[in-house]
Amino acid sequence: MSGQGPNPQEVEEALKQLRRELTNPAFANALERAIRPPRKHRPGYRPQPDYAGLRHWARAQSTGTYVGIYDGIEAGMDTAAGRWQTVCDDHGRIISHRTLELARRHAPCPEEWCEVCSGEESPDA
Repeated sequence: MSGQGPNPQEVEEALKQLRRELTNPAFANALERAIRPPRKHRPGYRPQPDYAGLRHWARAQSTGTYVGIYDGIEAGMDTAAGRWQTVCDDHGRIISHRTLELARRHAPCPEEWCEVCSGEESPDA
């Protein structure tokens, strides 16, 4: 190596390439998405709590209530009926499952296992 930098033609070509990339709409959109500040959350949004054993937490579309899936052993819950617990956080109702897959299947439909979501009980019962 002679210690010289790039020749002027190489620099000019690199600058032309950079200008082409910066004016490419796909690149500009990707760059905008990458530096965009986080959007404000929807009204009623609550971030996932940091509870022991909590594996998944989301709002059920069918009822609007928050449902969590817990590892009952890590959470210190009664696991006699199964290790995995699906919990209606809004009403405190719990259903136990032997597998994580079963817990995941029950999470989107709390009206099938939470007596308050289904209307069978009042919220203060």
